[in-house]
Amino acid sequence: MKKNFKTSLFVILIIGVIGSIVYYRQATSPETYVAKAKEFEQAGRLDEALGEYLKAAEKGSLEGRMAAGDYYKTGAAGEKNLFEALRMYKLAAADGSTRALFEQGVILFAGPTEVADHAQAAKFFEMAAEQGVTAAKVNLGTIYASGYGLEQSYEKAGELWEEAAQLGQNMAKYYLAVISLTGWGVVQSPQRAFELASDSAESGLPQSQYLLGLLYANGLGAEMNDEVAEQWFQKAADQNWSSLNATMHIVDWEGKPVLAGDV
Repeated sequence: MKKNFKTSLFVILIIGVIGSIVYYRQATSPETYVAKAKEFEQAGRLDEALGEYLKAAEKGSLEGRMAAGDYYKTGAAGEKNLFEALRMYKLAAADGSTRALFEQGVILFAGPTEVADHAQAAKFFEMAAEQGVTAAKVNLGTIYASGYGLEQSYEKAGELWEEAAQLGQNMAKYYLAVISLTGWGVVQSPQRAFELASDSAESGLPQSQYLLGLLYANGLGAEMNDEVAEQWFQKAADQNWSSLNATMHIVDWEGKPVLAGDV
């Protein structure tokens, strides 16, 4: 009887220990940390959300690493740290994340002097472009056109923008319109510039809206029409766009221009 009692007690202890181990593993799993982070996000407690994502990242969670990288990049949790963002994205890229490659390129190209490395940014955009990321093709084209990080080549820029434009990317259409108007790296064609600018302007891109106004105002690719030109200028102005903004920009993952101060 005593022996059976001891055996039963031993079994109970073993079950308890195993249960505790299982509970601990579940409580400290990457998935649990990510779930907690999302709860904190919904509650607006972003600093605590970042903390949970970091715990998940330390456990090897790709989602945790990407989220932590995003938080550090934007400073959404009150702590903007581009070096830490790069570290997190590097870990995520090693896990196979294409967006992590892309985000490293954005920081290294558009970030402040202390983190900027245009040549390395070009490599990351090239890798992302090879994996089919349309925005990366736009950015690689922009780097070729600017000559920052790669030897300047409007021909290569035009080829990349053409690929992206065929996939519907509006900034690529805008850049193609510009070089079609000037003849840089492509056959000069005001008519094609007008077609490309019209297409992307109708989609709401302020750069193209302003350019379309210029084309109408000067009768390039279309009959001169000051009234229509003014309408397009106004649409661009409604989005706070003017000739002062007419510089080349890379785009973010969503295809939107990355402006000064965004990174």
